[in-house]
Amino acid sequence: MMVQASQLDPSTPLGRAARSVERRSRYHASGVLVCCPPTDLAAKGVPRGDPDPSISPVQGAVLGLFLTSLVLQQTNRDFQNETQNRPERETGRERELGRKYEIESYRLPPASAVEESFRHSGWKVQRARVRAALVAANVPRGRLERFDACGGSCTVEWSPDRKQHRTRADYCGDRFCVPCMRSRGFHVRRKLTALIGDAKPLFMTFTLKATEAVLNDCINHLGESFTRLRDCKLWRRAVTGGAGVTEVKRGSGSGLWHVHLHVVAVGSYMLKADLREAWKVASRGSFIVDIQRVEDGARAVDYAGKYVTKGWSHEVADDHDSLVECVLACRGRRLLCTFGTWFNAGMETPEPGPNDWVRIGRLESVLRAAGRGEPWAVGVVTSLRCERHVIESSIDPPD
Repeated sequence: MMVQASQLDPSTPLGRAARSVERRSRYHASGVLVCCPPTDLAAKGVPRGDPDPSISPVQGAVLGLFLTSLVLQQTNRDFQNETQNRPERETGRERELGRKYEIESYRLPPASAVEESFRHSGWKVQRARVRAALVAANVPRGRLERFDACGGSCTVEWSPDRKQHRTRADYCGDRFCVPCMRSRGFHVRRKLTALIGDAKPLFMTFTLKATEAVLNDCINHLGESFTRLRDCKLWRRAVTGGAGVTEVKRGSGSGLWHVHLHVVAVGSYMLKADLREAWKVASRGSFIVDIQRVEDGARAVDYAGKYVTKGWSHEVADDHDSLVECVLACRGRRLLCTFGTWFNAGMETPEPGPNDWVRIGRLESVLRAAGRGEPWAVGVVTSLRCERHVIESSIDPPD
């Protein structure tokens, strides 16, 4: 039988002791410890005190039973709460299945044959080489799946405000995917047009002398040399801002790596001899440079956009080993850099436009309708082919 403190007469010593214990919940009124060892009392600053002489042995025994019941009740409640809130343990097999389910739930469906032909027919052979190089370079599985799914889940949309059609699909954004690189070049051209404005920009090309070093070391050396060049007095006096694009080539005769940096900048003109000497110091021996001022800003935009889209030369694309080394060396790098007043200008970020695109249907349905000769579908396909740049402008740039 459980005894509650409220059932005892508070005027009696037993009742007063029970009320005191209930309030303090852990200590006996006469100094007998309930839950903690006696050494804990001094550590907590609670004096033990002397036993109450008004409590008889019988009353002390009853009070001890009462305190014991309180402790057991509290211990039982704590155990139940801990058991209920404790998460269930997963076995290793269950965790493995959970990870596989999570991966499968986020996996993109591969592009169909129609979608792949519509987007990648212009570089089908080269795309197979690139995929083989990605596999040989042991890239993460997610990157390879995005590469395979590029162009999948494709739908056709119409903008009443722009009077244009476009396609929206899953795009990989890989730097070795030609259509995605073409889209990136489109965004770069549009941003350069806004940054250059009415200025007459400078074209500059910086080349490292050919060596037998691996591509990774060549790209590192090029970036470090250009950083030292921007720190020199000649550059700081002349250039206010700009952007540079790295180009990777193989020497036609030597077969060695030939790395360039193409720069579009705004500022005052520098003599070629002075720039050559500054580059020779910054690059530790390379002296091949070129500089010219461009009167037409549109030409500067096309200049930079061409190298962003180009990515790599045909000598690299046609050789499997060179392409694998290029994939490994470019992993985790930004081959497009900005500096000065153009730093962090968001060169590859798409500009916000009217959000009035209306979904017409899936690309395969539109193409089948065009194959049956339906006029509306023929008009849509003709519009998509004629406005290829609009299609690519809808591609989200890579992270």
